[in-house]
Amino acid sequence: MSNRILCATPSLTMRTLRQMEALAGLGHKIDLAYCGIGENVARSDWKRPFKKVTMVPKTGSRLEHFSYLSPKKFLSFFQAQNGKGYDLVHACSNFDTLAIAAEQSMKAPVVFDVRDMASLFSPRSHGKNYIPRPILNIGPLGDALSNNFYNRIRRNERVAMEGADGVIYTSDYMKRVVDTEYSYDIKRSLVFYNYLPREYLPKARLERHSAGDGKLHLAYEGVLSTEGYRDLLPNLLRFLGDGTVMHVFGTGTPEAVKEYTALSRRRKNFRYEGFFEPGKLIEELSRCDVGIFPFHKSVDGRHVDSAFPNKVFDYLGAGLPIASTPAYSMVHFLKHEKVGRILDVEKLGPGQVKKALETMAEITFDRERFVMEGQIGRLEKMYSDVLRD
Repeated sequence: MSNRILCATPSLTMRTLRQMEALAGLGHKIDLAYCGIGENVARSDWKRPFKKVTMVPKTGSRLEHFSYLSPKKFLSFFQAQNGKGYDLVHACSNFDTLAIAAEQSMKAPVVFDVRDMASLFSPRSHGKNYIPRPILNIGPLGDALSNNFYNRIRRNERVAMEGADGVIYTSDYMKRVVDTEYSYDIKRSLVFYNYLPREYLPKARLERHSAGDGKLHLAYEGVLSTEGYRDLLPNLLRFLGDGTVMHVFGTGTPEAVKEYTALSRRRKNFRYEGFFEPGKLIEELSRCDVGIFPFHKSVDGRHVDSAFPNKVFDYLGAGLPIASTPAYSMVHFLKHEKVGRILDVEKLGPGQVKKALETMAEITFDRERFVMEGQIGRLEKMYSDVLRD
């Protein structure tokens, strides 16, 4: 049965875009209500699955992000969507007040997709978005103000989850935290990963770099940064040794791109490849031998445990087994799916790391297990269950 869906999101991520493309392919009619935060998906791509794109009004104020702490900003927008024939609203997190406003204003049921759980970031990580750095750096005062913002954001998270007719988690860790640590009253839930659309699977098998030089070629794809939990270069380098080459794909902050570019010039076994469009990216990844996750948990460790990035399925779509440092979601996934191993590179010597990577490079699996088209029926079933109530 075809449904008319309003996808409401602060920022259109690749996760949401891929879900909506798969649903549109099944005949669902989808409109996008978009706050325009972060232009991280090319416009030619992100309009494709949507019948209509509406920008949620913004004031343009420099302090506008403070207004996102309350759903009041969005109530009138969602009230105006009633009567347009929507069967269901698919609302996305960060900020959660967009979902709360939909729940409070729309007659149609709301499914809430929790891309990141706000409560799993530290108070300080939230505080830096609202508090001037000189004040944040005043120990007790910075902590007190950060905790105040954190508590408000966590209350919003709870209201959004409990008010939804269904909650979608990005990872098993999120569901575990809500089920075993929090007392949120969730009506129904589903863990739904960031699967790769079948169209991005390589059409031809390209020759691997290792066929030319006999070395082990590693791939890392991601947003590059020199701060916080995305400051991954030290762990990334721990995967390197004699006879291994690292290929880094992606873009990020100017400081990070400069650092990765400079390192690529200095070291023959470290290659910063830059940014590729999704289809071309998977092809380039397929020329490597192992996909790398160099997580570190010294900053926002709970968020890192919950993280389940797009690159998991980009690697698998390229046919690469996965080597990851310890993080709960990856430990859980690799244990159940048998497509890689956990390597605690901070505790292993270079020789041990290389030997483990060489063994991992021999792992094979059926890529079709991890494509979006084979999984989207589970999301459709949640929609059906919600609409049947």
